[in-house]
Amino acid sequence: MKIEELIEKLSQSMERFETQTFKNSSLSNLTSTQVYYLDAIFQLKNPKLSELALYLNVSKPTVTFAINKMESQGYVKKTQSNEDRRFFSIHLTSKGNKLAKVHDAIHKRYAAVFKKVLDLNELKTLETLLGKVLKSSIIYKEPEIKSIP
Repeated sequence: MKIEELIEKLSQSMERFETQTFKNSSLSNLTSTQVYYLDAIFQLKNPKLSELALYLNVSKPTVTFAINKMESQGYVKKTQSNEDRRFFSIHLTSKGNKLAKVHDAIHKRYAAVFKKVLDLNELKTLETLLGKVLKSSIIYKEPEIKSIP
């Protein structure tokens, strides 16, 4: 199977795995974008709006809009900086933190499938190769849409 097919199948598999798990959890009322934002806030540990925008590679107004909605839903809380009133940090509420942990657990369960199927050497090789691709940061940049052959 070619790399493109493998990536597509893995992506579909992960999406099905998350969707199936979300149906039975409190994540079911969130969009995939909101889950992505929750996960980023969880990973970054109370980022400023600008840090989250940079991490997600989206504009600050886009982040502000999404965070305002999530705040109204009770998942996050914005806290204004005492040093510079222009800056806000984003904190997960207990509800948001619980959901972020559920999402993290989903990824750990998916990773467990790899650990079950691959031996230790194969797993180390996969980690090295995926790490190399991620380190290049190419997949974090917005893709340039050009004519596809």
